[in-house]
Amino acid sequence: MRLKTIGKRGAGLLLSALLALSLCLPVSAAGGAGYTDLRGHWAESQLQWAVEQGYLTGTSATTLSPNKTLTRGMAAVILYRYAGSPTAGENSRFSDVPAGAYYAKAVAWVDQAGLMSGRGNGRFAPQANMTREEFLTVLYRLRVQTYGVPEQVGENNWVTLADYGDQDTVSAYARESLAWAVGDLFLAYSGTANFLRPRDAVTRAEVVTLLSRYDCLVAGNPAQVCVIHPEQIATITFRPGSAAPYDVTGPAAIQAFAERVNGFTYDHMVRTKNTSAPGIYYYVWLKDKTGAVVRRMTLSVNGIDGCEKTVTDGSELFPLSWLQGLLTT
Repeated sequence: MRLKTIGKRGAGLLLSALLALSLCLPVSAAGGAGYTDLRGHWAESQLQWAVEQGYLTGTSATTLSPNKTLTRGMAAVILYRYAGSPTAGENSRFSDVPAGAYYAKAVAWVDQAGLMSGRGNGRFAPQANMTREEFLTVLYRLRVQTYGVPEQVGENNWVTLADYGDQDTVSAYARESLAWAVGDLFLAYSGTANFLRPRDAVTRAEVVTLLSRYDCLVAGNPAQVCVIHPEQIATITFRPGSAAPYDVTGPAAIQAFAERVNGFTYDHMVRTKNTSAPGIYYYVWLKDKTGAVVRRMTLSVNGIDGCEKTVTDGSELFPLSWLQGLLTT
């Protein structure tokens, strides 16, 4: 199996025929700028990355449909593209994968590579929804084939599979993969409760977010955490630890903060049991003109929301003096 040449970094989701054809559509603009449903999405930075790399294309010239569920055929295509589009024939052992289908080469490759298999009776089920546990199992197989079985899972993460309220619904075949995803990919809770929803259909946004996390934490390629649009922000509320919060409203300060956050990339993650543990020293709320919170985040001197950047020269990306200086910017 030919994969991208990438270094390892130790210690880390039934569409119509129109949507099925979407992966063959050209990218409308660099970084997804032409897509009307990308701006402000919770996974905007990860979706931009996937578009820029050519892993994901639009469902039309102006839509990316990040919240649409992903079919197994499209999942195969994304993985195939991520692997560098290796040489693969279109002949498939599956009766429901015609040679001329847009996903034929990808299905043949993921099957031959041992990353995905059929659903019985000689069928691949390319139009069926991909589930969350299925996609995470595929990522785990890719990790094992490329780098070997992890020597230790969850070294920097206190959360385990047992901490999820629906962990007992994880299929037997996927338990090892989900335990790895929770521990090393820092798989987050789904929604406001501690549920994995392993058998739910995965969305396009969830898939590229997981793939981006894999590309960073396993393959060792630094990744962007998020995108902030300063023109949408009227107030930034900062709370230093348990101290009293303060507001920053100056346009120049908001612009400076957005530029710093948007330019930040991480190379590892840390999740501690106590969110106020040493290192996380600022809580941040971004609010629009109505006062509604559009995003929350935590900051450490070199990280956002537990996504940390390795710094060896003693410098700080979000130093206390700079954050406090925004009050007068």
